[in-house]
Amino acid sequence: GVFVHDAGRILYLNQSGAEMFGFEPEELLNRDVLELAPPECRPAQLECIASGWEGAYETSGLRKDGTIFPVELHARNVAVGRKTIRAVTARDLTERRAAEQELRESREGYRSILENLRAIAYRGRAVDGHLLFLAGSVSEIVGLDPVELISGTVRWEDLVQPDDRREFEAEAARLAAG
Repeated sequence: GVFVHDAGRILYLNQSGAEMFGFEPEELLNRDVLELAPPECRPAQLECIASGWEGAYETSGLRKDGTIFPVELHARNVAVGRKTIRAVTARDLTERRAAEQELRESREGYRSILENLRAIAYRGRAVDGHLLFLAGSVSEIVGLDPVELISGTVRWEDLVQPDDRREFEAEAARLAAG
């Protein structure tokens, strides 16, 4: 959404900005832009307006129905004749925050699976065979500390029985090829 205000009084806003906050554009014209922020966020926003600070920051928005949502604001001062007004773009971060939370939960789930795995999950570099990532029961299965394995002093070939290396290399090549 786009908002233009003069010392906080809304002079212009686009349809997207009004809809983001649950209003029709005409409902917000000539109103105080701080009405679109929850009371606890108003002092910081007022300071940004009063100081003429320009830039982007994340805060909370207040919808007409009273719901609070995360919003990113980008403010710029614009000279119009002898006056300076502020142009502000607002982006609703609700979906982004939900996606970030889902990603965190997914990572935690995978981490839990890998940490409790009764096998070894690894990722290595095909070029030199050094291990980049290890998880699971590494120390129980191979008798080495995972840090020692990741340090580069041990290569994956050192963990595979000589009789099984050719088959292991063929499978690793197949997986690397997609």
